[in-house]
Amino acid sequence: MKNLIFLTLLVFAFSKGYSQRINPGKEALTVPLVTTSFGLQAPIGDLSDRFGLNGIAGIGFTQKLKSNWTWSVEGNIIFGSDVREDSLLRNISADFQGEQGLIINNQGTLSDVVILERGFTVLGKIGRIFPLKNSNPNSGLYVQLGGGFFQHKIRYQGDEQDLPWFDQEMKKGYDRMSNGPCLYQFIGYSQLSSNRKINFFIGLEAYQSITSNRRGYNYDTRDAGLQNRFDGLIGIKAGWQLPLYKRVPTEFYYD
Repeated sequence: MKNLIFLTLLVFAFSKGYSQRINPGKEALTVPLVTTSFGLQAPIGDLSDRFGLNGIAGIGFTQKLKSNWTWSVEGNIIFGSDVREDSLLRNISADFQGEQGLIINNQGTLSDVVILERGFTVLGKIGRIFPLKNSNPNSGLYVQLGGGFFQHKIRYQGDEQDLPWFDQEMKKGYDRMSNGPCLYQFIGYSQLSSNRKINFFIGLEAYQSITSNRRGYNYDTRDAGLQNRFDGLIGIKAGWQLPLYKRVPTEFYYD
């Protein structure tokens, strides 16, 4: 009977202990975070000659330490529809009744081609949260610095069967794929709420990258275009943080 009572009490204590959760409103914590984000960016430098505004969406992992320092890894995709290169497809396109960007297909008729911006970044970052006075010790001004890899290119959407210029190999002569190392900065606000339900970040971010064209030849300009470029982005970013809190056991003593 004693053993049964002891086992019952032990199970009860164990269950009760793990039903209690850490309260992030009371003290700074070490906690891993899974993050998702979305932003709107404007190009700067040479990138502004090629593209207009773009969207960016990402997913990442952040380890927040009790000292409020953080380290993160993150991947993002870049997408947009404002392509400004004025020489694209000039050798194979035609204007018809005021409509531009129409391509003569192998049937001798006109086909519409959609031209888009696509790209991605892969980043490693370090940061720190500076709690505001009399506030949650895990929330506050958030500053991050980092670096990684940045790539962008022009995407063409059309019927490859009717448009031989846009098969997988020919596209490379028009897509301007460029990439290189980049620097990254972020300043904003990060919150891990006391009730564990509202966990987000928002702020301004910026990229600076030295990139080069990775294709051997541009068909429209008839050159390799291998000179270095300064490509940058600046914009607003917001995201959701999923903290992976550990349950805290309650110590149980039996005499």
